[in-house]
Amino acid sequence: MTASRQRSSRRMRSERNAVIVRQSDAGALSDVQHGVRLNAINWRYVSGLIIVTLILLMVVMLRSDVFIVRGISVSGTTYLDTREIFRYTGIAEQHILQVNPERVRAALLEIPTIADAVVTLTWPPDMIRIRIIEREPVLIWNQNGVEAWVDIHGRVLTAPPEERPDLLRVNTRGIEEPISINDTIPQDVVDGARQLKDLVPSERKLRYDPFLGLGFRDNRGWEAWFGSGLDMPVKILVYNQLVDTLLARGITPSVVNVANPDRPYCSGC
Repeated sequence: MTASRQRSSRRMRSERNAVIVRQSDAGALSDVQHGVRLNAINWRYVSGLIIVTLILLMVVMLRSDVFIVRGISVSGTTYLDTREIFRYTGIAEQHILQVNPERVRAALLEIPTIADAVVTLTWPPDMIRIRIIEREPVLIWNQNGVEAWVDIHGRVLTAPPEERPDLLRVNTRGIEEPISINDTIPQDVVDGARQLKDLVPSERKLRYDPFLGLGFRDNRGWEAWFGSGLDMPVKILVYNQLVDTLLARGITPSVVNVANPDRPYCSGC
C-alpha cells in the first residue's frame, strides 16, 4: 500500500506542474498578442496624412508663379527660332496643369517646316520640353521672282533663310503669280528635278514650264525639255542619242524635247 500511495502522490504532483506550465504558456501568448496590437500601424491616419499632403502640394502648384509657362526648351532645330516656336504653341502665361501636349503638338505641325514634334511636360525650370524634327529642303523654287524652299514631298517650306549652294534651283516661266507658303509643287516635278540633278550634275539650275515640264539650257546652244516624272534616266538616254545623231549630221537644233521618249522632237533640225 505504501508504494501505491507514493506512485499516486507523484502522479498528482506531475499533473499540477503540467497545469502550471500550460497556464504560463497561455499568459505569455496573451502578452505577445497584446504587444502586437499595441505596436500596430493605424493606416487610416497614414492615408489621411497622404491626402492632406497632396492637397497642400496642389494648392502650392496652383498659387505659385513657378508653374506659369513663360518659356520652353527646344531641341532638334536648325532653321527655326525658339521664340517663333513658342509663339505657335499658344501656351504663354498658362499654368502647367492647363497645357495639353497633344494640342501643342498639333499647333506646331501647322508650321510648314516641322515634320513632327514631341512635347514633354516636366518639373521646373524646363517644364515644357519640345523636340522638333524639321523638314529638309531639296529644291530652291523661284516663281515670279519669289524664292522658297521645297521639301521632298513638294511642300513649300519657307523663304530661304540662308544660302544653300548644294540645293538644285528651279526657275519657272509662264507662271504669273508668286509662290506662297500654302502652295505645293507637283510630286512628279519634284521627283523629276531630283533625278535630273543626279543624271546631269553639271546643270545646277533647271527651268520649269507648265506645258513643257523640266528642262535646262544646254551649254551647246539649245533648250532641252524633259517633262516630269521618274523616267528621267530613259529620257536622258534618248536625248543623248538624238543629240549625237544631229551633231553628227552637222545640225544644231534650237529646241530638243524628249518629254515623251517614244516621240522625241526637235526644232531647227
